[in-house]
Amino acid sequence: MQLIKSVEIKYLRSIHRLRLSTLGDLTVFSGANDVGKSNLLRSLNLFFNNEVDWRQPIDFYQDFSLRRLDEVRRESIKGKQFISISLQFQRPPNYQGSLPPTFQVTRTWLRDSTVPQESNDLDRQEQLENLPSSPETARRMLSQLLNRTRFEYIPAIKDREYFAYILSRLQETLLARQMQSNDPILQAVRELNNSMGQRAGALREDFEDSTGIEANVSLPVDPTALFRAFSVSTKWSNSQEESVPLTLRGDGIQARYIPSLLGYIAGNSRLFHIWGFEEPENSVEYNLAIDLAHKFEISYIESAQIFVTSHSPAFVSLQGPETVCYRVYKVDDNTEVAQLHPSADEAVLAQLAEDIGPFRIQEQLHQQYLEQRDELVQSRREIERLRTEIATSAKPVVYVEGKTDAMILKTAWEKLYGVESMSFNIRDCDPLTSNGDGGAAGCDTLGKLLSTVRVDNPNLVIGIFDRDSEGMKAYKELPAYFEEATGFDAKISRNYKVASLLLPVPVGKEEYVMYENLHIEFLFGDQALERRTPEGLGLEFRPAQVMQATLVGGRQIKGPPQEHPDLLAGRSIVNGKTVFARDIVPNLELTEFENFRLIFDRILAILTYLQDQA
Repeated sequence: MQLIKSVEIKYLRSIHRLRLSTLGDLTVFSGANDVGKSNLLRSLNLFFNNEVDWRQPIDFYQDFSLRRLDEVRRESIKGKQFISISLQFQRPPNYQGSLPPTFQVTRTWLRDSTVPQESNDLDRQEQLENLPSSPETARRMLSQLLNRTRFEYIPAIKDREYFAYILSRLQETLLARQMQSNDPILQAVRELNNSMGQRAGALREDFEDSTGIEANVSLPVDPTALFRAFSVSTKWSNSQEESVPLTLRGDGIQARYIPSLLGYIAGNSRLFHIWGFEEPENSVEYNLAIDLAHKFEISYIESAQIFVTSHSPAFVSLQGPETVCYRVYKVDDNTEVAQLHPSADEAVLAQLAEDIGPFRIQEQLHQQYLEQRDELVQSRREIERLRTEIATSAKPVVYVEGKTDAMILKTAWEKLYGVESMSFNIRDCDPLTSNGDGGAAGCDTLGKLLSTVRVDNPNLVIGIFDRDSEGMKAYKELPAYFEEATGFDAKISRNYKVASLLLPVPVGKEEYVMYENLHIEFLFGDQALERRTPEGLGLEFRPAQVMQATLVGGRQIKGPPQEHPDLLAGRSIVNGKTVFARDIVPNLELTEFENFRLIFDRILAILTYLQDQA
C-alpha cells in the first residue's frame, strides 16, 4: 500500500535539504552509522505525530539543522529559522471523487512554536482544474484523510515501555468495534456486575446510611477500560498447557512479535497505516531476519506503507517490484541519499560496500544461505515423510540415497528373482524427488533418518550408502550406538531396529572404491553404461581428473589436474541418471545384474539377524 509518493525535508537535524522523489510500498534506507538514516524516519514521525523520537516532542533548538543555523547567522537574516516536512500523497481509491490524483501537504515548525503551520496545494490544483469536487469538499476530505492516517514509529531500541504501548495498541484494535447490546462480552459484564452488587450489599447500605449517597461496586462496561490488564501469553515449547508471557520471552522473540502485531492491527483497521521501522533485524537471528524481510516485502505492505532502516543483507538485498532501496551517507556533515534499487548504480553499490562492510560478499553469502536453507527445509520435510512411511509400513524398509538408485534396485530384483515377492520395500531419500536426476542431499537425509529410528519403531530399517566420499563420510559419522557387526560388513544399532551398510564391492570394481567413486550405476559393466536410447540419450560422464606432479630441484611440484578419459574408475556421472534407470536398465540382459545379488544377499542376511534379535 503506497500513500506517500515523495518527501521533501528541510532543516531537520543532519538534513539540510533533501528530497526523496521515489518511494515504494517498502522503502529501505541503509548506510554507515550516524549518517542520518533515522532522521528520515523521524521526519515522518514529526509530520504525523509532532514528535521527533518515540514519545519525544520536537525541541527546536536541538532539532534544527546546524548548517542552516550557521547560514542564518552568517547572513544575518531573521525569521528564517524553521523546520518543514512536505509530503506528496497519492490519492486512495475511496477519495477519488473528492481529491486530486496527487496532492501536497506541508507542515512547518517555527523557532518559538511547537505547533506546526499547515499548508497544501489544493488552490493550485483548483487552478489546474484537477479537483474532482468543490474546494471546500476537497479541504474537508483532506483533513479527514490526514486524521485517518496512523504513523507508527518503531525505535531501534525497544524497551518495556514500548512493548507495553504496542500491546495497548493491539488491545484497542481487538476492542475497537462498536459492541451491540446483545454482545456476549457485555452480557457477561452485566451478569458479573449484578453478582458483585449483591455481594457488596452490606457495604452499600452502610455507606448510604452514613452519607445519604447510593453507591454500587461495578466493573466498567467500556471494554477498553475493562481490559486494562491485557497481556499476551505464548506456548512453551510443544506444551499444550504451559504458557509464558510474551514479556518474559527473549529479546529476539519479542522483537519479532512487533511486526506481526502491527501487521494484524493494520489489516484489521479502517485507518491508513504507515510504519517507520528502525533496524527490524535487531535481536533477531539471521534465519528469522530473512523470513521477516520476506514478510515485509510480500505480506505487510498489503495493509501498510513501510519505511525501514537496516544494515542487514536480508533487507538491503530485497529487489521486489514494490521495493525501493537507498544508500544514506553524509557530505560535510549533511545527510544525502543515492538510490540503489530499482535503478542500481555500480558506483553506489561499491560505496555502500565501504559503508557497511563487504556488501557484495554479504550478498553472495546471503544467497548461498537462502539456497542451503531451502535444501534444509526440503530435507526436513522429506525426513518427516519418511518417518511417517516407516511408522505405517508393515514390511521392513530399505532406504537408498537417490530416486534412480531405488528404480535400479527394484528392476534388479525383478530381473534376478522374477515374480518372487520382495520381503521388504525399497524407498529413496531424495528430498527433490520431482526434480531432474535427483540425488540432492539424499546422503545427508539418509544419515539423519537412520539416526532417528526409535526402539519402538514397528518395522526394521536398512540404509545403503554409496561408496563415494559423501556416502562413506555419512556412514562413518553415524551415532556411536551404531556398531560394526562382524560378518555383515555393516553397522547395526543397539536397538536392533536399524542397520546401515555401504554398497558391496563386486570383483572387478575395486578400483572404483580406491577412487571413492562406487555408485550403484557402476555395478553394471562398462558396455551397459554406454547404452543409449533410440533418441541417443543415456549417461553422460566427465572424464577423471588426475593431479599432475613434476620433479623440480628434487621436489615434487603439483600442477593443474589433467583429464584421463581411459581411467574409467575415476569418471563421474554428470547427467542422464533418470533416463538410464527408467529406459535403459529394464532392457539390459540378466547377466548385467549379477553384481546386485551381493546387495540383496546382504539385505536379507541383516534382516534375518535383526528379526532374530527382536
